[in-house]
Amino acid sequence: SEKMHLAHELNLINQALETINTAVEQYLCPHCKGTGSIRVCDAAGDMDDERCPHCKGTGVKVDEYE
Repeated sequence: SEKMHLAHELNLINQALETINTAVEQYLCPHCKGTGSIRVCDAAGDMDDERCPHCKGTGVKVDEYE
């Protein structure tokens, strides 16, 4: 049926995404998880997004020994 076919296709897509995520995980910045931004609390107590200071907004892990 159409629903079974769609469910199977979605399952295949999810498996592919898991494989990709596993492959790139070692390259992602551990502080921002690859997003390039972190959440910080401002002076008023509100949450704000700022560029990750560790990877400088790239989302890529920086070798600290470079």
